[in-house]
Amino acid sequence: MLVQKLPIIIRAPYPPPEHSANAWKISATVGFSIFAILSMLQPFGLSMLNGFEKYLIIAGYGIITFFTVIIFSQVLPILFKKLFDESNWVVWKHALWLTFMVLTIGVVNLLYSHIMITQFELTFRSLLIFELFTFMIGIFPVTGSIFYSYIKYLKRNLALVELLKNTQQENNLDQKADVIILTGTNKGEHLEIEAQDLLFIKAEGNYVNVHYIVENEQRQLLLRSTLKMILEQTSREKNIIQCHRAYIVNITNIEAAMGNAQGLKLTIKHCSETVPVSRSFVSQVRNVTQL
Repeated sequence: MLVQKLPIIIRAPYPPPEHSANAWKISATVGFSIFAILSMLQPFGLSMLNGFEKYLIIAGYGIITFFTVIIFSQVLPILFKKLFDESNWVVWKHALWLTFMVLTIGVVNLLYSHIMITQFELTFRSLLIFELFTFMIGIFPVTGSIFYSYIKYLKRNLALVELLKNTQQENNLDQKADVIILTGTNKGEHLEIEAQDLLFIKAEGNYVNVHYIVENEQRQLLLRSTLKMILEQTSREKNIIQCHRAYIVNITNIEAAMGNAQGLKLTIKHCSETVPVSRSFVSQVRNVTQL
């Protein structure tokens, strides 16, 4: 069954690496795991070393692995934003990225061994041995983490889709006519509408584009402002929340939601544009819909 679905899965959307505190914890865990494994197996001539020096060198492998993972997970996505663009990131790209990371760890540790262990020769054969050893250690956790994360994110987001559907039905039965006032920093920028008429707000440079409805027709208004300022102005409306670094959405006007392992796409009433829900805001959306 899994084999038949594999071609579909490898092309499925997948969350790209992103800057987070969790990435540092994962990197530290990987680095410590390398230290523990090498301490037990002691390959590459490590068994010939004695005492404190041996474990100091082994610790170096863990530290190198830690920083390599940090570079791949935190630095490269910033330097190559287009390459790691969420809209184009899929399972096979994530697998390839992880494979390159594992192979890079092997090369860097090979150079480290040549520097630290005097009897260790830098040859093509030693490179193959290092890469094979590193790949054998890394392939199972890498593959397992991909499928585990894919299933976890997919189940979570599909469950949130159902929760949003139920919330939408409840909101249709009980909508309040609260008035909200949105203002920009430029003189005279002002919009006063009923909260239920706000659709979503999108950040566009130094402005926000407010999408709302008037007599069942969509309107737009640019305000010189930030999403943070708008959230402060709508803080009393629990259904108006930030769902993405560039979007605020009124969940009462969600018409449909689609989810995959990467995140959610919201279809809003009266709009052709979809609103994304990024990973970092999924828990916030869930909390609001469960109130």
